[in-house]
Amino acid sequence: RTVTSWGLAAEYGFTDIDGTRPDWGAHFREHVLAAAV
Repeated sequence: RTVTSWGLAAEYGFTDIDGTRPDWGAHFREHVLAAAV
């Protein structure tokens, strides 16, 4: 099984030290893949 840091953060409620919860997977889908279409 492969896991991602953003997936684990969402599953376990972790946040960065500044209180944010960056989600590289969502960013990639919304910006990178969308631009490639």
